[in-house]
Amino acid sequence: MLRGRIETLATRHPSAPGGIVTISLGVATAAPGAATSPETLIAAADEALYRAKRAGKNRVESDGFDEPARVESL
Repeated sequence: MLRGRIETLATRHPSAPGGIVTISLGVATAAPGAATSPETLIAAADEALYRAKRAGKNRVESDGFDEPARVESL
C-alpha cells in the first residue's frame, strides 16, 4: 500500500525511471519469543530490499519466510 501511494503522488524527479519518485521496500517479519536477533531481522529486510532493486525497482520483496522470524527484543 505504501509503495503504491508514493507512486500515485506522481512527484516529478528528472533522474528517476519514468520521471517520478518511486520506492523499493524490503520487508522482514518478526514475532516475539524466539532466538532471532534484531540484527538478523534487519539483515533479512536489507537483503529483501536489494532483491527488490535488482528485480527492477518500485517493488516490495519479503524475507521469503513462511513463518515470521522470531526476535528476542528490538
